[in-house]
Order: sequence, then structure tokens, then C-alpha cells
Amino acid sequence: MLTSACAGGTAGRACTAIGPPFGLSFDMTALNTPPQPVDSPLVADYCADDICQGIYVRLLSTDLAITGGADTAGAFIFDLEVSTAPTAHLRLHDVGGPITREVSVPVAAVAVSADVNGAQCRSEGYWGAVRVEPDGTLVDVTSTAPLPASLQPR
Repeated sequence: MLTSACAGGTAGRACTAIGPPFGLSFDMTALNTPPQPVDSPLVADYCADDICQGIYVRLLSTDLAITGGADTAGAFIFDLEVSTAPTAHLRLHDVGGPITREVSVPVAAVAVSADVNGAQCRSEGYWGAVRVEPDGTLVDVTSTAPLPASLQPR
């Protein structure tokens, strides 16, 4: 939950809001091309600065039969405090094993606003996007990626 100041006629009043999608979006489709076996232990840790999540690479798919109905070709790190220049990191390893590949890229995040709980409860933050290339490198694609529908540029 995010508390933000309300704008308009109710300035200074606090609003409880659903957290807006500030942070980094990761397109990781290339990691599962060709698809990993269903029992593959390969894990992708993806990070925005020091905030990290992990996912089995075999789940990075648009095949709804594999993912149980969800499009999981991408991932997202929610970070309400993301800076204007976060660093995206990707580490690959087997479950419990050593890191076999690690790459990073600086990201030029864009200033955005969100009013996910109505115009009177507007929040401001930053958003960026990276893509994993077929050769395993990370590329900042913030300038060409579409903003999520709930964000507006500021």
C-alpha cells in the first residue's frame, strides 16, 4: 500500500492507494527460446538495483498450457523508490548452484505519474524497461517500450 498526498480540492489529505507500477519491467522471452524442459532447474534472478526476484526460466513463456493461463514472458520489480538511473541485473543459475551468467545494464528511467485510485490520489515515480537479448545481454528499452496503461508521462 502507498500513501500519497491528494491533489485538487482536498490538498493535504492522505489517501491509501494501490501501489502504482513504478519500477523496472523485464522482457525475458529470449531466455526460454528454445523452451527449457519442464523439470529444468535453471533460475533467472532479476533485479532493480538491490531489489531482486527469481523465476524458473521454464516458466518464462507465452504458452498458456505451460504457465497455467498467465503470460509470464516478462517480469516486473515493483519499487516505489526507484531512481532515475537504476541498474538492472540478471543472474542465471541452477537451483542452489553457483551463478553461471551475470549481466547488468544502467537504465534511463522515465518520470511518470499514476492515479490508480482516482485523479485526487495521484502518485509520482519512475519506470523503466529492459529486454534480454538472444545472446544473453540486457538492453535498456525504456525509450521504445510502451508505458503500462496505468502510467502517464510527466
